[in-house]
Amino acid sequence: MNGILDRFTGKIPGTIILLAVVIVFSLFTVQRNQVWQTELSLLEDSAKKSPGKARIFSNLARTHYLEAEAETDGDAALARMQQVIDNARKALTRDPTLLDAHVHLGNAYAYLGQLAATSPETAAQARELGDMAIDSFSRAILINPEYPDAHVNLGLELSRKGQKQEAIEQYKIAIELNPMHLKARNNLGNVYQSQQQYQLAIEEYLFCLEMYSGMPEVHNNLANSYLSLKRYDEAERHYKAAINLFKDFGIAHTNLAMAYLEQGKVKEARFHIDEALRIDPNNTVAQSMVSTVPLQRVPLDPEGGQPRPQRPVSPPPAAPRGQ
Repeated sequence: MNGILDRFTGKIPGTIILLAVVIVFSLFTVQRNQVWQTELSLLEDSAKKSPGKARIFSNLARTHYLEAEAETDGDAALARMQQVIDNARKALTRDPTLLDAHVHLGNAYAYLGQLAATSPETAAQARELGDMAIDSFSRAILINPEYPDAHVNLGLELSRKGQKQEAIEQYKIAIELNPMHLKARNNLGNVYQSQQQYQLAIEEYLFCLEMYSGMPEVHNNLANSYLSLKRYDEAERHYKAAINLFKDFGIAHTNLAMAYLEQGKVKEARFHIDEALRIDPNNTVAQSMVSTVPLQRVPLDPEGGQPRPQRPVSPPPAAPRGQ
């Protein structure tokens, strides 16, 4: 499937590419790109001098993938991802048993599948790319069943296809291989949360945060479970922790606004709605809350000069909370 990107290039707005990754430390992007450019140059030179070495092409695939994740231009990210696919395939042509190349290829397919899934026009490609990612990760596991990352990546793709129980099994295998694999535990928590097994999800998120508290996504996910259980104080604490770690975490601002609205705390909700829209003016959930909660200021009672009591505002229909 050479030129796989051509099948949906132009159908997906370039800005959507940025949804595939959250670049938290953008100040370091230029510096990292300079480092990777140097590495790329060295690898490309090595590939010319030793075109038969599979490992060089696998390393090229990895480096292009890292650059794609840091790209701020959608078309450039797509071009990088095509380089990942091309170089991973070259590596596997030279050595079909090279585990890393299968993983890099699967990661590229998974990345592109997520992008394709954002548009109805490319939904069929998204499903196909997801299947190709599953095939690549499965091949990696056949080569080395004790490689936890391959199990985690396979679990994520299975979860996206709705195969939740199969995903749980893969995450549990990864955790058995490496009990400290925090990505596996976070993803396992996400599956539990999607099945409304909130206490099990909470246990996984808390384990992650006990090991390392500096993960805003995990704080957000934990807060989502608490919010589902109406444990508002704990939800608020962890949404705020996520925002303190990453000020422009729009999903956390949106979710915190929803938590406040459930409690009728209109003023607090409005602040975080505004923040969410400042970060992403196209945030449809925040936009729906604005239309539901017309809040420019609390109106005064014309007779007593006191704020006029307002009816508690019901939150908008539940929307998926980012994980």
